[in-house]
Amino acid sequence: MKKELFLAGFVSLFFLSGCVIVVDRPYEKEYGMPRASFQKTLDMKPGETISLENARGDIEVEGWDEEKVKIVAEEREEGFPRRRLHVASWKPFDLKVDVESSPAGIQVRTHPDIQKDESRSVHYVLLVPRSVHLRSIRNGRGDIPRPFRMLRR
Repeated sequence: MKKELFLAGFVSLFFLSGCVIVVDRPYEKEYGMPRASFQKTLDMKPGETISLENARGDIEVEGWDEEKVKIVAEEREEGFPRRRLHVASWKPFDLKVDVESSPAGIQVRTHPDIQKDESRSVHYVLLVPRSVHLRSIRNGRGDIPRPFRMLRR
């Protein structure tokens, strides 16, 4: 009797140990990869242009009274694509943002390595002088709120 009871308990434990419960937390923002951020401030002259290119993430543009552009970028949680393996890490990814300044203006671009990774998105906030021209604000997937706040008085 003890042998049968032990065998039944062992078989039950064997089958229960094979059960895996996966908890998907799509509404919890801290789930997934660590976040990274980038911030840079550059001088701008009246009439210069600024452009921004981003594959995934929101872009907010605000006018302000400074003669500088402030670029703030933050990596945000992006829903993981299905049927792919993702490895979690405690080490945050680097947020690489390419900023090129020339006499004509400033070009801001999310680094191509980040744009290729579907699980990463970058949210931008640009504070720009009201006297500059927005040449090109391009976004693959994300919102660009309209109208831009306080760009012209």
